[in-house]
Amino acid sequence: MRVLIAHNEYSVRGGEETVVETEARLLRDAGVDVRILMLSSRDFSEGSLWQQAFTVLSSGRMSPGRLILRDAIRRYEPDVVHFHNLYPMFGSGAVEEAAKFGCGTVRTLHNYRLSCIAGTHFRDGRVCEKCTVTKRFHGVAYGCYRGSRTQSLAMAMACAAEWRLITERNLPDVLICLTEFARKRLIEAGVPDARLVVKANSVDAGKPLRWEDREGACFVGRLSEEKGVLELAAAWPADGPRLTIAGDGPLRDQIESVCREKQSLVYVGALDRDRVRLLVRSSLVLVLPSLCWEGLPTVALEALSEGTPFVSFSQTWNKDLQSHLDYLTEVRPGDFSGLVAENLRIASLGQEDWTEASGRALDVYRRHFTHECNRDALLGAYELAVALAGARR
Repeated sequence: MRVLIAHNEYSVRGGEETVVETEARLLRDAGVDVRILMLSSRDFSEGSLWQQAFTVLSSGRMSPGRLILRDAIRRYEPDVVHFHNLYPMFGSGAVEEAAKFGCGTVRTLHNYRLSCIAGTHFRDGRVCEKCTVTKRFHGVAYGCYRGSRTQSLAMAMACAAEWRLITERNLPDVLICLTEFARKRLIEAGVPDARLVVKANSVDAGKPLRWEDREGACFVGRLSEEKGVLELAAAWPADGPRLTIAGDGPLRDQIESVCREKQSLVYVGALDRDRVRLLVRSSLVLVLPSLCWEGLPTVALEALSEGTPFVSFSQTWNKDLQSHLDYLTEVRPGDFSGLVAENLRIASLGQEDWTEASGRALDVYRRHFTHECNRDALLGAYELAVALAGARR
């Protein structure tokens, strides 16, 4: 089987880029011939506001990525084209182009952009569900995409075009959801269950450290409002165990300021994946204070693989994952005092109790998030896409 993976790289590298690279490696190890077509958002970000809007508006029939993809398909002749992030360079037009060549088409939905142009269902400090897959005018009015009404209108139109492709043309052939929560939302919106595959991401097996070789808590992620990191830092006790904050983003200056004021906070900047692993491995607990809906955070899976318990707010998107971790106490979204208290409780567990919680985290990883689980589900999705593409011809 030949597979072409198409991804619009984000201006700030994140979990999706890691997923693309990991899945390509897994497929190659399984004997699949894989090529990656990676486009960058940097040129888009450097353009004028109107150039950016035009690029997004062109994401249907005239997207720059569609022409590049057409050339790649002609040269490589893949059986399957697997799309990750479509915007702003590919757009739904690229999916249509791959289908014209008879390729099986697969799309991984890493976020909620189909029903929220920001992709997070988050606005003004809380979850927002005003927009749906068929109504996005609130997102335009509030300028939810890149803080611009012009760009928000363009993105809303692009998402509407993608939704029409999904519901009217049955493209892509297969949609990969990271969680049951995401799958159920699409079924409720009218997407046939037969085209949906729930497939979690995977991470490398960890090298867990013992309780006595760990210390404190850690946060790893983008320093932005929806991640809840500023509220976490403000609520963390000055005399508490060390909380190490790793990442970069628009709130960096504020995070650095808070960390200077509290001896218990340490900001280490953005780390590469190896150093992230080392930080997670050497911490007693990982904090996930996200206020928005997440897909399936890579760092959460890395924590499980390292036997590091993690604590997050109890939200609909993560209930399936939390149900496996019975050491957790439910924390209401936005209750940072409760979130900090739960993290402090786990960080202060004795060796026996902490080791038991760590073992449960490792067990969840081994049953659900290994590379073998990912590879088998991915190949199954490709086989389904090829079969559905054959029925289209």
